[in-house]
Parts: sequence; structure tokens; C-alpha cells
Amino acid sequence: MKKYIVLGVALSLLVACAGRQSLTSSQKSKLADDFFIVDCLLPGEVRNLGQIATYVTARRAVKVSALECGRRGGEYAGYKQSNYATALKTWMPRAESGDATAQVYVGEVFEKGMGITPDYKLAAQWYRRAADQGNSRAQINLGFLYEKGLGVKQSREKSIALYKKSSGLADTEIAYASTIKTEEKKAVNKELDLLRTALKNNKYETTVLSSQLEKTQQQLANEKTDLKVTRQLLQQTEDNLQKVTADNDNEEIVRLQSLVKQKQILLSKQEGKVASLDDKYDLKLIELMQKMEAMQKRSKQVSSELEKNQSEKNTAELKVLELQTKLMKSEQQLLAIEAKHRKGLEGMVPAASAMEQASLIAKLEKEKAKFNQKIAKLESTVERQGGGSKPSIEIIDPPFVLVRGTPTVKLRSVVKARDIFGKVKASSGLMALMVNDKKRKVDKQGLFQASVKLTKSETPVKVVAIDKNGARESLDFILSLGQAQRLNRNTETKLQVTKFEETWNTIDFGKYYALVIGNNDYQKIPKLDTPITDAKKVAEVLKSQYGFETKLLLNGTRYEILSELNELRSRLTEKDNLLVYYAGHGELDRVNMRGHWLPVDADGDNTANWVSTVAITDILNSMSVKHIMVVSDSCYSGAMTRSSLARLEAGQSQGKKSQWLKAMLKAKSRTVLTSGGLKPVMDGGGGKYSVFANAFIKALENNNSLLEGQALYRNVSSNIVAIAADYGIEQVPEYAPIRHAGHESGEFFFVPK
Repeated sequence: MKKYIVLGVALSLLVACAGRQSLTSSQKSKLADDFFIVDCLLPGEVRNLGQIATYVTARRAVKVSALECGRRGGEYAGYKQSNYATALKTWMPRAESGDATAQVYVGEVFEKGMGITPDYKLAAQWYRRAADQGNSRAQINLGFLYEKGLGVKQSREKSIALYKKSSGLADTEIAYASTIKTEEKKAVNKELDLLRTALKNNKYETTVLSSQLEKTQQQLANEKTDLKVTRQLLQQTEDNLQKVTADNDNEEIVRLQSLVKQKQILLSKQEGKVASLDDKYDLKLIELMQKMEAMQKRSKQVSSELEKNQSEKNTAELKVLELQTKLMKSEQQLLAIEAKHRKGLEGMVPAASAMEQASLIAKLEKEKAKFNQKIAKLESTVERQGGGSKPSIEIIDPPFVLVRGTPTVKLRSVVKARDIFGKVKASSGLMALMVNDKKRKVDKQGLFQASVKLTKSETPVKVVAIDKNGARESLDFILSLGQAQRLNRNTETKLQVTKFEETWNTIDFGKYYALVIGNNDYQKIPKLDTPITDAKKVAEVLKSQYGFETKLLLNGTRYEILSELNELRSRLTEKDNLLVYYAGHGELDRVNMRGHWLPVDADGDNTANWVSTVAITDILNSMSVKHIMVVSDSCYSGAMTRSSLARLEAGQSQGKKSQWLKAMLKAKSRTVLTSGGLKPVMDGGGGKYSVFANAFIKALENNNSLLEGQALYRNVSSNIVAIAADYGIEQVPEYAPIRHAGHESGEFFFVPK
């Protein structure tokens, strides 16, 4: 019997598929919404308790496609109609009962906002409850909040500790090596922020009240018109009754008397309704006037605070600049005296003169310290008052480990200097970048390189960026020689290099699949030249050199892209690996900062056929696949930071490499490598391929060992930056975990055949 049921279901699916194949492109585009992931409440199961009783279990919440939810008889809100209320209705009961996965989903609902202002504090509370149960995804999410200071007090130590725990490296001897980065942020006064929010809410409430008042007014006018008509009809009926009475027509008198009574009842009801609407209108009018009065007061308050704030901020910034100027003069004077003092010592200056100079030096040192304190205090005031953005600094290489709360680079061999490679961003333009008080060159893409001399076992490094508005950001870390310091300096240190093959060639990495999309021939927007060529070559390299089972989708429509992703979601297992490569037009919706991929049937002026990267993230989140990498030669919004990725330190032993690999393979990964973040990227520039595709293909072709995602990113970045600079385009690739896609500190690996 079961065989027939299965055959019947299979046949119905085949019929459905055949039916879909015969649909028009516009019909397919509408049906593509069925592939979006929804929060689905499946019906409870009917169970028997022996022969005593029959009962229905509680409904079960799952994340599946709308199509699958409907087929299984589930309840869901459409992808575009869902919000925080519908999501919480699905997941909150399970979360409150202690289900860690549901607690993570509830936390993500509060973090995303989903139609309301994000509540990071509540998100952190739910993540913490799941993290305490050992949920890796919750630990990653909570670590991200600590890293950014969202809903919790910012703490790099707690952030890294949670990332380590999530990756499974917390109880090992392997140090968690990661990237460190400061954030480009707005230093906005919290009180003013609250005032602005309150003002915005008041405006919204006033608009709603005005709309309600207009509706009530219109309703009142309609009812008054009806009342007037009823009165006229009643008067006519009474006049007719008087005429009939005069003619002594008894039957007509009875009929008209009954009609008069009905009209009087109707009139009475309408008069009551008009009176009620009159009262309602008066109340709404009073409420609206009160709201408008409150809004005007709040508006004046905000304006006053802003004027005061800006005035104080300008004054403080002027004071900072004045003090910085004085400090520079003081430092120049101090350097001149020290130089003179050194010259005097060589010529054996008199003791009295030397004492006077020493006294002056001490005085200037005190003055310098005093200036620095004042500058720090005033800069704190400027930051607190807000209005300006600060630069951000990222150290790309070397990787760091956390030691006593300070980011540290543990060097494995005694060297005289260590190169630092990083990136700086400044929205108002960079004025200067200094590494250990020495000015460094920064290229057009914000990349910089500095060689730091190692003079002791722990060499502190301070990177300072100053933008053209005078805003400063600094990043401190340590270069540590550690045990290497105790090696014989006269002997050339040669570390034994362990080949990766010894570590990984016996490991089962699972099967590899790839969906490679290349879109050239757009129907309603400008066509592109290279995506199809890029996609074909990428698919070929993945298949021939790395053994991927590839699906090549050329000139994909919205329906085809979502359909292929949904098919992979239903087919792949937790032992598999998936790479999704996209080359084609991409757009950024600047209202909500969402990235979109544009299928070939997309309209440049209408987002209906665009594919949001948020929707793709939801599909990835619902997959059971162990490791997923999205490679996007276009935009992809929603990434975290590379700080949440564990990196293997240089010079590790074979045993530790094996331990690190096992930890990375055990945990899920959901990462994205983009060609240029949210910036425009080049079509062409890399010969017959795009700049990004050319760099990506070369990195894969030139590799003959195990290649992790971060190493691939570094190879691609080094190839792409120079070429893009030649064309005057700022294109710096980015690599990071995808937020809310189910990342658990794992890593994606390319295993050559």
C-alpha cells in the first residue's frame, strides 16, 4: 500500500513539474515566490495511546519553502507579508519551552527587527539562553553583538571567547587566530537619538490620527446626509397620511401609519449614530490637537538640543586643534633641546647647563602629558556629542590571538621585523595614517603595508588613522616573539614545514556541489559582456580540478535561480558542501541597505523580479548542508566580520593542524566572498573575464594543496586590487560569514583531486 502512495505522490509531482514547464515567464515569476523560505507551523500528528485514547500532538515549527509548507498542510505567512509578530507566533512557544534552536530564531527576529526597530538587548538575552545550552550558532550571534556593542557592553574579550567556544577550540591548545578591526561609526548622542525617534513616532501617530479624523469626518457627513433624506421621507409620509385621513381611506391610513413608525425608528437610530460620531469626532480632534502640540514642543526641544550640541561640538573641536598645535610646537621644542643636549654631551657641556636643560626637558614632558590629557578629554566630548564619523582600521595580516585582553601576534621564529598588511576606511577622506608614530602610505583602495622592527620579546604596535575632519581612530596590538625569543640569535632559525597533504589527504571532506550562474543577456537593462564566459570557466575548473558536481545556469530568470536553489536545498545532505557562484548585474536598495541579484528578466525600475540576498540567506539557512560558500561577482549584503572566523597560525605542528581541521570540518560554515562589498564592480578588465573572475580562476588553478576560504580570499585580493586600481575603480574583495544563515565557525575547503 505504501508503495502505491509513494508512486502516487511522485506522479503528482511529475505532473506538477510538467505543468510548471508549460507556464509563461510572467506566471513562473509569480510562482517563484513559492520557493521563498517561510516560518511554517505544521499540523499536529494524530496518535493513539494504546486503545485507551486518541490525541493530537502540538503543532511543529519548521523553516521550509512556502511550496513545501502548503503541500504538508502547514500554516504560514507569505514571505513578503511576514513580520516580527508572525515569526514570534511560530517560534516563541518552543523557545519558552527551552528549545535552543527556537531561542536562536527568536533572537534573530529581535535582531533583524522585521518591520520594527531592532531590539538588540532582547536578542542578546535569547542568544545567551541558547548559548548556555552549547548552541554554536547562538554563541556566534552573541559574540557578534559583543564585538559591535549592540544590546550589550562592547567587549572584544567576550566576543573572541564566544567565537572560540563556537568553533570548538576553547578547550584546545590551539590559539584562536583572527582578524581585528575597528568600526567606522557615527558618534551620535544617545539622548538626541531618542528625541529624534520620539519625534518620528509622534509624526507617525499624528498622521494616523489625521487620517482617522478625516474618515470620521467623512462618515459623519454621510450619516448627516442620510439623516436629512430620512427626515424628508418622514415628512412626505406624514403629509400623505394627513391627505388620506381627510379622504377616510382606512387601509391606506394603516399602511402609512406603519410606514411613519418605521421611519421614526430609523430616524431615531440615525440621530443616535450622528450624535455618537459627533462625540467621536470631537474626541479625535482634541487628541490630534494635543499630539500636534506635543510634537511642536518636542520638535523645539530637539532643535534646541541639536543647536547646543553642534555649538559645543564645534567649540570642542577647535580646542582640540589648538591643543594639538601647541603640543606639536612643544614636541618640536623638546626634540630640539634633546638634540642640543646630545650635542652638548659630545662636547662636554658644563654641568650647570646640562642641569638646566634636564629641568626644561622635564617641564616640557609634564606640559606634553597635560596637553595629551586635555586632548583626550576633549576628543571624548566630541565623540559623545556626535555628528561625525570616525575612520575604521582593519589588520588583514597577520592573524591575532587574544592574550590578557590584548590582540597579539605570536611569531614562530626570531626575525628582525614583521610586515603588517591592513586596510583603512574614512568616509570624509584620510588625512594621515601612522604606525608607531611613523606616517605610512595608503593606496587608493585604503590598503597599507608597514614593516615593524622587533626590538624586544613583546613589541607594541599602534596604528592611528586621522580623517580630514580631524576624527581619529587607533588600534593597538602586540607582536610577540614568545618562546622564539629564547632561541640562539646567532643560529639561523629554520622551522620544519609540515605539508598539508600529511594532514588532510586521509580526511573525508564529503561531496562537493556547485551552482554557477552567469547572466549576460538582460531583457530590460543593459547587457553584460563577461558573466557567461566567467561562469563556464569557473564551472570547468571546479569540476576538473576539484571534483565538483556542477550545475551551470546561463541567463537565469528569477524563477530558474530560485528553483535551482530550492532543488539543491531538498537534495543535499549534512555531509555535502555547496558553492554558489553568481556573475551578473547587482543592485543595492539604499532604503534598507539590501543587496539584490538581478535575473535576466529583471526590470531596472521595478524590484518585483529582483532576488534579494536576504532571501538567498534564508534559503542557505534552511539547508542541512555542512559547508556553503557564496562567491558573488556582484554585491551581497548581510555579512558579519572576519573576526568570527578561526585562522590557523603559521608554523603549527601537524597535530595542531589536524586538530584545527577537525574543528573546522565539524562546525557548519556559511561564508561569502564578494568581488567588492557593496561597491560597483568591473565587467571586464581581466582579459576575456571580469577582474574578479580572473583572480578567482587563477587562485584555484595555481593551487595544488588544501585551500581554505580565507587563503583563497587573500590570493584573490592580492590579484584584484592592482588591476582595479589601473582602471581607477575601488574594488576590494571581502570575505566573511553570512549573518543569520546558520554559520557555526566552520570553514569552507577546496580539495584538489
